[in-house]
Amino acid sequence: MTADRRLAPADGAGVAGAGLDALQLVLVRHGQTQWNAEARYQGHRDIPLSATGAAQAAALASYMSQWDVAAVYSSDLSRAFETASRIAAAHGITVLRDRRLREMCFGDWESLTHDEIESNYPDLYGAWLESPATVHPPNGETLADVRDRALAALRDAVRAWSAGATAAGEAGRDARTVADRSGRPVDGQGTRIVVVCHGGPIRAVLCTVLGLPLDQGFWRLGARPGTFAVLRGDTRAWRRFVSAGAAGEPETACCALDVETMDALPE
Repeated sequence: MTADRRLAPADGAGVAGAGLDALQLVLVRHGQTQWNAEARYQGHRDIPLSATGAAQAAALASYMSQWDVAAVYSSDLSRAFETASRIAAAHGITVLRDRRLREMCFGDWESLTHDEIESNYPDLYGAWLESPATVHPPNGETLADVRDRALAALRDAVRAWSAGATAAGEAGRDARTVADRSGRPVDGQGTRIVVVCHGGPIRAVLCTVLGLPLDQGFWRLGARPGTFAVLRGDTRAWRRFVSAGAAGEPETACCALDVETMDALPE
C-alpha cells in the first residue's frame, strides 16, 4: 500500500533540515504471542513471544541486518522488547524503551477472546467495532489516546535523529552519536529509525499519516504480527509530521509522508 500526500510547508519545532529527506521511520509489530493465536485482547498485559513469534523476530532481524539503522525504539512490554532486541543486536545497539508505544489499554477486556467480549458486552463491543475512535472498553483508554501518545513518541524519535544527523554533519563521521531528550544515545548517521510496538498504535498512526479518520481506517488497515510499515518523506514532510497537532493544527496535517507496508518478508 502506498500513499502520497503533499501539503503546504511548515516548520517542525526542534527539527533541523540535515538529511531529513533520507530518513525512514519503520513501524514494526511485535512477533506473535500465544494470546495472538487465541485471539485474546492483550492490551497492557505483558505476554511474551511464542515460539512462532520468536522465529518472526529472528526473521525480521535477519532481513533488517543490512540496513543502516540509527536507533531501535520499543514499547516496554516484553513481546515488543524481545522483538526489538533481536533487531538491535544485529546492529550492536541498545533498544530504547518508551511506555508511550504500548498497546491500547483494553481494561476489563484484557485476557478475553473476541467471542467472549461479544458475548459479555454485546452492545459495547458492537459500538467499539463501529466507532473505535471514541468508544472504549470499561477501565480502558480510547484509540485517540493511543494515537496521541504514539505520535508524541515518534516525533521525539525524529527530533533525536535530526539532532544526531546535524551533529554528525558538523563534527564528521567519527563524532556521530548524540543524545535524545532522555539522554540516550542516538546514532544520527543511519537513515532508518526502527520502532517496535503493537497493532493498535501502528494502525492509529497509519490512519493519521494517510489522512483517514480513525473510525473509517482503523479496521481497514492490517498490521499482523511480524510485519512492518515504512514512512518516508522529504524535509518539508518530516517537518510537517513533527509540527502537526501542535498549536491547534489538526493531526491530519502530518499526512504529507508516503507509506509502504510490508505484509510479509520476501522469501
